[in-house]
Amino acid sequence: MKFLLNENIPPSLCVQLQGINWDASHATHLGLQGKSDFEIVDFAIQNGFTILTHDLDYSRIVSLSRKDRPSVLSFRLEKISPALIFNLIKANKIQLEYYLQKGALISVDEKGLRFRVLPVVRN
Repeated sequence: MKFLLNENIPPSLCVQLQGINWDASHATHLGLQGKSDFEIVDFAIQNGFTILTHDLDYSRIVSLSRKDRPSVLSFRLEKISPALIFNLIKANKIQLEYYLQKGALISVDEKGLRFRVLPVVRN
């Protein structure tokens, strides 16, 4: 799995994720700083990335697109720190991998994880 860490996620998290065999690149290292959320979603689709972010817009954009990619892992935490994000990922790695490989929007908060398989179908 390849992860694109959004600008609002500390770049230092890339090294930690690589330590658990997740391929992780930061938006700034990929030349995506200042790009719109739509451009980043398109980049993720074209390059096989899952987006890891603290920004709720990505899930909304992907949901409304009705596409099955890219997966988005959103952290809805009051305090964002690389250690906290890494510990949440490591504790839920198997479950996260299962859904992200299928195509999913995953939201992580203090209460736990919420999964929505893509594409999102509205009635």
